[in-house]
Amino acid sequence: MFEQIILGTVQGITEWLPVSSEGVIVLIQANFFGGGIAESVQLALFLHLGTVLAALVYFRKDVFNLLYKLFNLKKADFEEKNILRFLIISTFISGLIGLFMIGSLVLIEDYIGASAKIITLLIGILLLFTGALQLSYKSRDSYRDLKNLGFSDSMLLG
Repeated sequence: MFEQIILGTVQGITEWLPVSSEGVIVLIQANFFGGGIAESVQLALFLHLGTVLAALVYFRKDVFNLLYKLFNLKKADFEEKNILRFLIISTFISGLIGLFMIGSLVLIEDYIGASAKIITLLIGILLLFTGALQLSYKSRDSYRDLKNLGFSDSMLLG
């Protein structure tokens, strides 16, 4: 119970910071509580449910409006269609990458072992890769309004 309270608190704090809350959860669980990669990722994903519920409550009007427009595309204007396309593509890409990463981490855990040092190294490499992507994206035109979101933005965010 103590472990879940600590990890839930860390999730609640780090979700709103510009760091990977899932990466932090996996690192803390691996280094302090001795969890394996698959178990840590599953717990981190479960903790994301709380974040999703909090975001849904806070953005409920926007979410209901987008869902309404999704099922009534003829009534949606260009900007709303662009947002919907952006969200669908980026979510799909994130899901594919997530499935690939979870599968890869489980294979690594099965064949190499789930020592905290290996988990920390893998998460560190992934966070460095994410940081490099963010820096390269910031060097371009970093401010987009909703009309200018394109396919490449969706892919990169995903």
